[in-house]
Amino acid sequence: LAALLMGTLLFSGSVTAARLLGWSSAAAPLGGMLMMAAWLAWAVDAARR
Repeated sequence: LAALLMGTLLFSGSVTAARLLGWSSAAAPLGGMLMMAAWLAWAVDAARR
């Protein structure tokens, strides 16, 4: 759950900051990969039960 939250914050925060503040969105791919890994881990755990 923590990885999913962190990935969401990194991805969404980076894209929002890039659009609204003109900052770099370099953290967006890391956040996206973290979200995908968290969803995959969650799915594997659910499939094992």
